[in-house]
Amino acid sequence: MVGLIRKFIQWVNRLFHPQASPKLLSPSYPPATQTKVPNQVSRPAVPNRSTTHSDIAKTPLNAPVTSGSAPVLEPASLASTESLYKPETLAVETVLTPEMAEVNPTSGQPLTVSQPEVEPTDKLELVAAAEVEGNPELVGAPELAGDPGDNDEEEAEAVEDLAVEDLNDSADEDEDEPTLVPTAKHHYEAGLALLEKEKLDEAIEQFHQSLEQNPKSPTTHEALGQAYFKKNQFDQAIAAFQQALQYNSRFVKAHIGLGRAYQQTKQLDLAQSAFQQAVAFNSKSLQAYEALGRIYLQKQQSAEAIDMFQKAIELRPRFAPGYEGLGRAYLQLKQADQAGAAFQKAINFHAKLSPAHEGLGQAYLQQGQWDEAIATFRRAIDLRPKLIAAYEGLGWALMQQQQIDEAIACLEKALAINPNHRPVRNLLDKVKKQSNSANETVV
Repeated sequence: MVGLIRKFIQWVNRLFHPQASPKLLSPSYPPATQTKVPNQVSRPAVPNRSTTHSDIAKTPLNAPVTSGSAPVLEPASLASTESLYKPETLAVETVLTPEMAEVNPTSGQPLTVSQPEVEPTDKLELVAAAEVEGNPELVGAPELAGDPGDNDEEEAEAVEDLAVEDLNDSADEDEDEPTLVPTAKHHYEAGLALLEKEKLDEAIEQFHQSLEQNPKSPTTHEALGQAYFKKNQFDQAIAAFQQALQYNSRFVKAHIGLGRAYQQTKQLDLAQSAFQQAVAFNSKSLQAYEALGRIYLQKQQSAEAIDMFQKAIELRPRFAPGYEGLGRAYLQLKQADQAGAAFQKAINFHAKLSPAHEGLGQAYLQQGQWDEAIATFRRAIDLRPKLIAAYEGLGWALMQQQQIDEAIACLEKALAINPNHRPVRNLLDKVKKQSNSANETVV
């Protein structure tokens, strides 16, 4: 009779309180090892923490619990499980949820029947489950096979690549499209192009616009000085070159430009100092040696001039202006043979260098070779029709050959080019006097 009452109480408990504690509803609590689920075979030990999902899935539900295993389900829990999962509906190969496995396969902690079923979110759990099921698509799925952080990095790299492509595309577009606001560099480059075309006023304007945006550019100040120099505005050129050197005191090209501007204004000492500075900052400056040699020529310091021209020739053995300057220095020393040899080398290296032809004509004059001098001067004039020194030399040679009328015509052409050229005017007066004397003698 007592047994029937106990069973009736358990049946009521299962009906109205399927998850309630059996200890509160039943006065007796039989050992767990003696409790079995009807119609099920004996159950082996519950797997430990290292057990795989595959082992859990193949473990019978009612296997007995061995010592050292996870805690045993209470009878009420078994009853609850029995009500949730009917024995006749469970196959041996059924994959169990964590509640049915009784332990969490990852943490190894015991699970109660009241724990709600939760979909696994850990990456290792999902991959392991996919491997057990033999589903390669699940294993290779992006949301399972990789950590969310890794996906974020890949996505960030993809975005970065697209950004770089956009920058490259925009850079290409910037190169193709004209710049709306010209920069200092644009004005500077435009000025150089105009300077090369001898459009001096426009070049100067471009350089000034460049300096408005970049007033401390030594290269722009130097280029502005070159433009003023070509316009024969030597004071402005000097100021521009000095400004360039203020921002770069070692700017050799600016030193040379400044020296040439001083040279044109007859400030030979300042010119010499400027060229010497250029040589000091660059001992291999061909232009500096050649320019310094010209200053020595103007100051009648022939030996120093020869030294400078020879150094220039050492730097460049085929430097025609160096040989031409060397010939001038020898002419000052009345060494016509050496002068003629130097001029001839200059012509060999630069056949159209008109000053070299004119210098060779001067060497012929010193040697009294009038016919050779006349032919050489004519060649120089052909190369450079406004070379007054060649007209002067030709007039002198013609006078020596008593070709007075041709000499007068030649010298008058020279004065038409430069009416203020005193040496040519003096020679013309002399030729005319000689012509008058010859006419009086004939009479």
